[in-house]
This record gives sequence, structure tokens and C-alpha cells, in this order.
Amino acid sequence: MSEKQKEILEIIKTFIKENGYSPTIREICRIANIKSTASVHGHIKKLKDEGHITSGADMPRSIALTKREKCVKVVVNAIALMCAEDKEYILLQENKKQHANESIFELPGGVIRESESVYGYLRRKLKANGFEVTKIFGEDKCNELSYEEEVLTVFKPFCVSQSFNDNNLIISSTILCEVDSANVKNDSNKYDFKWVCTDELRAMLVDH
Repeated sequence: MSEKQKEILEIIKTFIKENGYSPTIREICRIANIKSTASVHGHIKKLKDEGHITSGADMPRSIALTKREKCVKVVVNAIALMCAEDKEYILLQENKKQHANESIFELPGGVIRESESVYGYLRRKLKANGFEVTKIFGEDKCNELSYEEEVLTVFKPFCVSQSFNDNNLIISSTILCEVDSANVKNDSNKYDFKWVCTDELRAMLVDH
């Protein structure tokens, strides 16, 4: 790899890290102080051929780092709902910041294991904290594709988002599910979990 290609690769990494999307060819020209877009196209092609990046044909902002340049983390979050006394509640987990006297509330979840299915992880994660999942929306519509010994589960989550942390790509799938209210432990708050009435959620989000 030439010094100019190293420079362009670092420009792409830094730009994605700071903006969440890739730079255009003209933006690379400006940052690298290169006048010719054809020259940048040539360097991009070389980086693609060497397996450092991928890009869509004639598509702006389609440059992406390959696995050799970044680590992909798959995160699953749960929108866990519970009905009690004719009201609907959502489960939130409090995340207390170490160096500040404040906290934020997040959807419960975490990084999925390599050999684990999305739905299996969701049930295991919530059950470990005292919550029994009774229904996962869309689970009955998922498909399993198999090829030799490989099994791929195709599912449609409630929503998907992606973000960048350093050079890591984090893909978050949020799943909508229901929890058995009869088996919810009254002491769940000691595990930093909090049930919030959905009618009060908007005001809580504004306050925090």
C-alpha cells in the first residue's frame, strides 16, 4: 500500500467515525489536497482490490470498511412490554455514569453470542433478570435458511440502527416483546430495571 493510499484509508476511517457515513470522492479530494477525482478513484480501486474497503458502483457515500479494518458487533435490544391493571408498561434499564452524578435509561439488551439466535438471546437475557418472555412479535414469521451445516435465521426486527465506536461497526436490532406480568419480581428495581407506564414515557424522556 502506498503512502497516499494509507492517507486516504485513514481519511475514510476518521470521516466515518466522526459522521457515521462515508465521504464522497470530492470530500476525499479536499481533505487529502488532491485536485484530480480520477486519481482518488484510482486509489479507491486499489484499496478495494486489496480488501480494505468496499463500495457500490456509482453510488455516493457507499464506501464501507471491510472486516479486516473493523470489528462488527451485533447488539440486540428489547422493547419489553407488560400489561397490568389496564395499563401498559415498558421495561427500562438504568445506566449510571461512573464519573458523573447522573444516569440514563436504556432498553435492556447486549451483544449477542456468535452461536446464539436473536430470539434465544432475548429470552435468556430477560429471564436472567427475572422476566419471562411470553411473546416476541414477528417470531412466527421468521425464516431459517440452511446451507450444508450453516443455518441463517432471517427475521424482521422492530427497527435496526447502526453506529460507529472507534473502528467498530455496531449493528443494533430492536425486538418488540411481551413479558408475563404474573411472574414479574417486585424487587426488580434493585437490578437497575424500572417499569415505566407508556402514558408517562414521553414526559420522562423530556425530563431526562
